[in-house]
Amino acid sequence: MGFCPQWVFDVCSARAAQEFISLDLDLETYAKKYEKGLSEHYEVVSYSLVYEAAEEMLRFLDEIEEEAASECLHSFIFSRTKFESKGKVRKLKSLLSSALDPERDLNFYPNVTTKNFRGFVFSLRSKNEFFAPDGWNISDEEHIEWLAELINQELSLFNSI
Repeated sequence: MGFCPQWVFDVCSARAAQEFISLDLDLETYAKKYEKGLSEHYEVVSYSLVYEAAEEMLRFLDEIEEEAASECLHSFIFSRTKFESKGKVRKLKSLLSSALDPERDLNFYPNVTTKNFRGFVFSLRSKNEFFAPDGWNISDEEHIEWLAELINQELSLFNSI
């Protein structure tokens, strides 16, 4: 088994932050959800790393007093899923590989996620073209079925016990 790609880690960390502000459980519970789900496909991704990245995103949104925090996080998830960088479309599936394939080396870091998110938010504020389209849901994307299932998995109060 290999390591989680940075973009997958970014998406899961952003979703944990979005679930925290939109739903009613603590951030640690959502981070543990992603630890468990990602660890089924990659070397163990500690919930503390997901927690750290999500918390930094939330701190940044609070620092800039962003009123549409959930929308920013949703648009970041859209952007990281659909694009590699600067508008280059991410190829989710090719003949022999998938964008979800494990990487050989450990290449995901919370500080990179934070840097990616901060840059994205500043781009979002300067150009409205980076917002996720109305009605976009990651489960509508092809070739990322297990990731979409993980992201859309609902938790209850019993998961936090």
